[in-house]
This record gives sequence, C-alpha cells and structure tokens, in this order.
Amino acid sequence: MKKWKLISEITSTFFFWGKWFFGIYVIHVLNRYIVAGLLSSWNLSMGQITESVQNGILQDLSAVSYQCLAIILGLWLTKRFPMAIRFPLLALYFTLILMYSSIIWIADAAILYYWGTHINSQALSYLAYPQQLLNSVSISILIVTFIGIILAGFLIYKILLRGLNSKSNHLELVTKNIAFQIFFLIALIITARGGLSKVPLTLTDPYRSENEKVNIMGVNAFWNVNYQLFSAPKYPEIAHLIGKDFFNARLNEAYAPKKSPSTDSNENPRLLAPKNLVIIILEGISAQTSFLLGGTHYNGLPKLDSWSQKWGRGHSHCYATGDRTDKGLVSIFSGWPGQPWQGILHEPDRFKKLPHLMDVFSKKGFRTHFFYGGDVNFANMKAYMAGGGTQEIWDKTRLDQTSKTGNWGVHDSDVLSQMYEILAQQKEPYLASVLTLSSHEPYDVVNIQKNNEIEKYYASVSYVDNSLDAFFKKCFADNRFDETCFMVVSDHGKYLGTGETHYGQREFFRIPFYLLGKSVNYRIPEIKTNCFSQADIYNSIRDWYFEEIDVRAKYSRSIFRREHPQNAVFHLYEVAGIIQKDKIDWISTNPKLIEAEKPLNKQDSVILSLESEIITDFFQLR
Repeated sequence: MKKWKLISEITSTFFFWGKWFFGIYVIHVLNRYIVAGLLSSWNLSMGQITESVQNGILQDLSAVSYQCLAIILGLWLTKRFPMAIRFPLLALYFTLILMYSSIIWIADAAILYYWGTHINSQALSYLAYPQQLLNSVSISILIVTFIGIILAGFLIYKILLRGLNSKSNHLELVTKNIAFQIFFLIALIITARGGLSKVPLTLTDPYRSENEKVNIMGVNAFWNVNYQLFSAPKYPEIAHLIGKDFFNARLNEAYAPKKSPSTDSNENPRLLAPKNLVIIILEGISAQTSFLLGGTHYNGLPKLDSWSQKWGRGHSHCYATGDRTDKGLVSIFSGWPGQPWQGILHEPDRFKKLPHLMDVFSKKGFRTHFFYGGDVNFANMKAYMAGGGTQEIWDKTRLDQTSKTGNWGVHDSDVLSQMYEILAQQKEPYLASVLTLSSHEPYDVVNIQKNNEIEKYYASVSYVDNSLDAFFKKCFADNRFDETCFMVVSDHGKYLGTGETHYGQREFFRIPFYLLGKSVNYRIPEIKTNCFSQADIYNSIRDWYFEEIDVRAKYSRSIFRREHPQNAVFHLYEVAGIIQKDKIDWISTNPKLIEAEKPLNKQDSVILSLESEIITDFFQLR
C-alpha cells in the first residue's frame, strides 16, 4: 500500500506541476501571436509566426523552467512557516513574479513597436536616467498605469491566495517527496540551460530563418530581458569584426572621399562663411513632415520650408546616423558615425578622445553656447558639451524660471526667445547651438485632444515650426544677425506608423536639413552631393569656415566638395548599413547572421569592411 500511495503522490504532483509548466508555456507562445498582431506593418503570416514559435521553443522552455524554479524556491524558503503566514507570503511572491513577467512582455512589445528590436543593452542603458524615462510618458498615463498595476496585483494576489488554500495538499506533496524534488529540479535546470551540450542556450538560438522578422519574433522576451540584465556582455559579439578585412580595403572607396579635397579657389567655401553660426537641432523630426523636402505624410514644416526658399536652401537627402538623440549629437559635433550598439555618450572615457566642433571654434576665438530646455545632464550631454569646449551651457536651471514647461523642460518657443535675447547681446564671432525638445513624447506642448500618438506628434511638429518662425522673424528683422547663418537639422528620424518609415527603413533615417541666412557679406554655399550623412556636418563646417578637413574625423566628409561619395552610413543595435539617394543596403553584425548570409555580395562586404574599421577605431578611443 505504501508503494502505491507513493506512486499516487508522485503522479499527482507530476500532473500538478505539469499543468503549471504547460500553462506558463502557453502564455509565452500566445505572447508572440499578440505582439505579431500589434506589429501589423511587419506583415507576418500565421505560418511565419508559427515558424517563430517553433524556432524559439528552446528559449520558451528555458524561460518557463526559470519561472518554475523561482516558484519552487519560494516553496522551499517558506517550508517551515505556519500556513497562516506561508500562504499570504507565497501569494505575494507569486504575484510579484507574474507582474515582473507581465511588465517585461509589455515593455518588450513597446520597444519592438517603436525600435523594431527586443530590449537590448541600448534600451537598458537609459535606466540610468529614470526621470527622463518618466518624462516620455504623460502624467495621466502614469497615474492610470500605476493604479492599474496596483489593482491588477491585488486581484491576482487574491486569486492566488485562494488557489493556494485549495491546493495545499499538492504543495505538501512537493515538500515530502525528496526523490521527486531532486529529479524535477535537475530536469528544470537542464531545460533552463537549453540541454546537455557544452554550449548553453544563446540569444540567437531562434535565428534559423532567412526572414529577419521571423528571427526577431522567435526570441523569447522574458528570456532575452533576463539575459540582458544578468548575463549579457557590455557589447554584442564583435570579435569577428575587429581588425578584419571583408572587402580587401581599409575605409573602402565606397565611403571615403573620391580624392583629396580640391585647392581650387572656386571650390573654397571659407571666403563665403559668415561671422556667426547657429545650429538648431530638432528633436526627432522626420523629413517626411516637410513637403519641400519630399515629405508626403504631414505638412508640418511649411514655415521653415518657406524660410529656406526665401533665405537659403534645404536638402532632401540628409540621413541620421542612428536612432537616438545622444547618437545624433556626437555625429553632428564630432563626426562620429556611431557603432552597432548604444551611443558613445554612455562611455565618457571614449567620447573625450573625439574631436569637437565647439572646441575647434573656441580655439579660433569664437564664443560658444549650447541651449537646451531640459536637464543637460541627461545621457552625459553636459559632460560631452562642456568637455568639448562649450563655454556657456544654458539649460532649464539657467533659463527664465517663469517660462512654460512640460514633462521634458522649457517649451521650445521660450527657449528660442531667450536664445535670441542672449545672442543679440553676444559679441561676434560666436557658434551657438540649441537642441529642441517639444516634439518628444509625450507631446504635451499642445493642449489639444488627438486620437493617437502620431497625430499628437504631428501637432508638436507644427508647434516647433511656429516657434522657429517666430524666432527667425526676430533675427531677420535685427541687423545684429546680418552676419549669422542658421543650420537646421534633426537629431534622428521618426517612425510614423507606416511601412516606409518603419524602424530601419531609409525613410526612418531621412531628416530635414536647411541652411538659412540674410547673406549680407556672405552667401549660402552650394551643397555638392545628392546624399549625405549627419556625421558629415562636422567636417563640412570646418571646411566652410576654416578651409580645413580634420583627418581624425575620417568618417566625416565635406558636403561642399565634389569629392563627396554621395552616401550615408547608419547604425542600429547589431545592424549597420549604407544609404544612397534611392536605396538602402544593410547587414546584421551578428556573427551567426553574417554566416547565414554567405556568400557575401559586394555591398555586404563593403558594409562589413567599414564596420570593421569603425569598431576597431572605437576600441582605440582610450
């Protein structure tokens, strides 16, 4: 009888845990189908989603095993507690596990929707700035979310507490059958590891399809986040790229200037440079919001377009080097094209080795200013700008405290107005720059009801356009700005809810670029390339003002020289590519995906050769 009783207990416990294991696994599988439905622009078929489930089964089983191990740990730690205390503690513990998993699934879905990738080290690097993360969400949404989490947690707690009371016999069986516990524990550990092979489960294990989107969907969100938090190296796999030569050329001909800069006096833009330069960096504004620059989505910059037609020129094929503000700043001021992981501003020891436009101008006798309505300490911006030679930094702590503010700081109209007052009194020559913020989520600068986030974004772009219009009206009516040129460019592009602007597409990177000025004793130089990179701005300005090219910034080419190769480089997490006026070529820098691409075509080899040089140079910046 004892034998049959033991078998009965083990069988009952096995089915109890089997139902838990299978139920959690089903949740992980359903998560993929739900996320795929949210990502409608990916156009994944049911067959492709099912393929991603099949490819990701080992990560799914591993994630479920880790969650079951966490549950068992809670059972063991509370084994000797009285039931009246144990069950509430276990219910609270299980609730926290479930809420943690749910938050991961929601956050990962949001990152996939907006960034086109799972949560990675780049996303996690912004956890160092919790205030700025909260700034990106409206107060009402934060309140509703907080209340929702509290209510959901309480409801789940009550359900789990009731369930634990009704299943108390099963919990006791788990603690009584030591042999079964050891067997079950070993099985979970092996499954969590991914099997008995020498190499444990890897992040790219689900990468078995020729379709990149299927590979991305195959990755288990819960497994990925915990890997990123506890096991991932600081950088992705890159040893296969350092010091390598895929195209049998260093800084291959596709990206380098065609020849040495011309010394022909007719090509010399230095003599045409004004005394002062103001660089206006727009927060996340896409060229698709300018009809003049070929935009078709929303006529958001009509006044800026009009200024450029009357007092300068715009260019419809300027491309951002990345997807975040910190990457855009370093491209503009240092000519650094970025690398396929988080921005270099997160590494002060490296960005201090880069050249800086502010430093160049300050050493030439220019007064240098940087204006930003928010917290300039965000993402090490202050350290980068101050260490780079910026003499005056104006952020929300120095600007007029009576100004209108939003989540991110002082609204652009007030920042631009105060910048006008300060520069109007500034002794020439000077270099000034302003980073706008009103077109950043949660778009709280405009107090109107909109149906969705894209409509709110468009309204904020119109607000920025009107703010710039008011600023330029003051400057162009004031003879103190007769010798001032204004360069307007974005820090990065924007996903506008359409396929062509999706994360990683050419239109995602296309950003506005304008040169404006009254041209009293100078004229706006001609741009002699049909396609260029945000990183080209650094050497273009040096070429324009001082007739010099900084060889340290070898990834920055002058747009005022005919030698420009008419292309742009960009980086996303583990992705790199080259953009031309009418096309985009890219390749993953992940070694497993490079291997799957072989044999490499010429353009793949060109990109990887360029990446090898960029990444090698990155690690030499110390």
